[in-house]
Amino acid sequence: MIQPRTMVGGQGGTGVRYRGATVSRRTAPAAAGPDLAAAAIQLRRLRYYRDLLLSGFESTIWPDRSGRTLRRERLALGIDLPELDAVAIWSVRCGDGTLAIPFIDYILARAREAAAHFALWDLDGTLRGGIEALDRAMAMTVTPAAPATLPRLEEVHVPEDAVAGLCGSGGILDRLVEACETLTLAAARHAAPEAS
Repeated sequence: MIQPRTMVGGQGGTGVRYRGATVSRRTAPAAAGPDLAAAAIQLRRLRYYRDLLLSGFESTIWPDRSGRTLRRERLALGIDLPELDAVAIWSVRCGDGTLAIPFIDYILARAREAAAHFALWDLDGTLRGGIEALDRAMAMTVTPAAPATLPRLEEVHVPEDAVAGLCGSGGILDRLVEACETLTLAAARHAAPEAS
């Protein structure tokens, strides 16, 4: 990661000088956040948890369709929790308009954790709204007595429309992935000239 050389502008500065060039704080997310390699891993994790929840949701709609497994992606990310491979198999539609997707509290907590890694880069606040929406959704599944630090197989019934709003096309997790992709690309664009 490129380190700032000197502050430019009055008290507090309006920009940062990198190797002789002044770059606005608004256009230098790489200087304030994690490195690009760490960002790529967190983005991949966020996508994995979105896809995992989506696989559980889809299996409640088409229970006879054999779902794809995300085992390879889980192993590639170093997530040593084989029970997550069964999310699609164990997800069920309840008779009262709710869905029971195993480990949903854990999945949402880990997705939020991955998205939060980009908060330092989010100078315009585009990510903040998605994280707050995810927090509200998590409030339906996580109780203070049972924090989502490890997957717990417990029937948590969540309204179907809430799950669709989380992992469906254009849902909360999709918007978070898109925002994190945009922030990563912006950081890569600003870091590229400095690397050459």
